[in-house]
Amino acid sequence: MVWLLSQRRRHVPWRRTVADEIALQAVFAVAIQKFAVQQAGAALNDVLIALQDATRPDSAMVFGHLGVGAAVGLSKAANVFVGMVEVPLLVKPYLAHVPGPCFAG
Repeated sequence: MVWLLSQRRRHVPWRRTVADEIALQAVFAVAIQKFAVQQAGAALNDVLIALQDATRPDSAMVFGHLGVGAAVGLSKAANVFVGMVEVPLLVKPYLAHVPGPCFAG
């Protein structure tokens, strides 16, 4: 379609573009028919579900769903996203509003 709208149709290198693309489509068509694409997709889905199940407890700890306090959850999440050096800069303003003598100062 782009070729039809082009003003310089003669400058299109047919062997490099069109022939290669047709050959690539033929390879994909044979691969899809010959190999079990549905089973490969199901296997990849199983791998991703296993990865999700493996990371669920750790992410729950980071985001405070296992009884971790808000300050600890914030520091762990900040450590993941901004790094160990910047975490105190992010957490310090939050600690001023945490009740209790532990963070007074």
